[in-house]
Amino acid sequence: MKIICFVGEGKVGKSTTIGKVLKDVLKVDIVRPKIRVDFCLSFIYNGELLGICSHGDNTSILKEFLIPLKEKGCKTIICASRPSNKSMAFLKNEIGGEIKEIECREVNNRNNEEEWREEHSRRLREFERVF
Repeated sequence: MKIICFVGEGKVGKSTTIGKVLKDVLKVDIVRPKIRVDFCLSFIYNGELLGICSHGDNTSILKEFLIPLKEKGCKTIICASRPSNKSMAFLKNEIGGEIKEIECREVNNRNNEEEWREEHSRRLREFERVF
């Protein structure tokens, strides 16, 4: 199993990036309200079961959503996590497999649309490289 984890502090756009991965890279469109709502789903992509979970604020949330994806037999899980040692240890010890971390950096000026686009583009390029 492979885990691709977007890692960053709160409010740096980890869930938004996972939504962009779905839409822009995997070409899967899901309907979500305009307000930010985390989600967890699995589906067949290129013949393999893929799990995606944008929840990742703490270990208990990771456990609640990622263990079922593992038990379903997902070959790849895309998720978000805070950079705490506990969360990363959970991924390594409880989920297992090869873990690829993609750093989600904070943008200095949250109102600067160009900075946000550049950071999200960097994340998507890194995702495509490890996926």
